[in-house]
Amino acid sequence: MQVRWLQDKVQTKLHDKMQKKWVARTRAWVSGMPQGDVGSPDRCMVCGKQLKRHRTVAGEGRVCSPECALTWAETLES
Repeated sequence: MQVRWLQDKVQTKLHDKMQKKWVARTRAWVSGMPQGDVGSPDRCMVCGKQLKRHRTVAGEGRVCSPECALTWAETLES
């Protein structure tokens, strides 16, 4: 019985330690999000389709597909 109690005690401490690390990593990750207009969604600059938020890229200059990228590139040439 004492061995089982000790195992439970060690397991609980490890779980608490890992949970604290997980919370710290999550908070650090969330604070690294772009600080631009948090409420306004990113949109494709060609067709206006709403894009998923991205950690490192936000704002204007994003396209949703290769077709939109080609359309954008063609408008630059002319």
